[in-house]
Amino acid sequence: MDFKKIKPYLFWIICGVILIIQLIYFGMLLKPRAPEPNRELAGLRPPTDAVVARSQAHTRLRDLDDLKRRAEATLNAPPQTQVLDPAEANRLGRFVISERWEPLLRRQVEERQSGVLRIRQELSARSQPIHEPISTQSDPVAWYADYQTVSAALLRHLVEEGVLQLPS
Repeated sequence: MDFKKIKPYLFWIICGVILIIQLIYFGMLLKPRAPEPNRELAGLRPPTDAVVARSQAHTRLRDLDDLKRRAEATLNAPPQTQVLDPAEANRLGRFVISERWEPLLRRQVEERQSGVLRIRQELSARSQPIHEPISTQSDPVAWYADYQTVSAALLRHLVEEGVLQLPS
């Protein structure tokens, strides 16, 4: 081969060889990675791989479909003032609450929670005598005698209050 014929193209041949070497290096040896999440920036973080991104997208789509279904179901009026049935309360979760009667529902929930708290406190106060020791005796026979006395007194009290009826 004649060097004089190749000499004008030598620059382009060397550039082509360097470009092929770079393509092989970047294509084969370096693997692309997701950027490291920046803790300082708020917002959505990019997922690390396609499988995670797909599952996150399906989860968001399912949540949006559920929200759309709830928004399409409307209640013409607020529910009854006393929601006593748990199934009725669970049924309300299928709807998006209107801003018109959200305060009514919030007030009912707060009243219900305060009522449950009052009931819990009253039951705790009523059951306080149950938690007191029956006897301080260490002898089993003496302790059992005290137990029988306290049990009989409790049964008499329950009959007198009408809570317990004796069999005829």
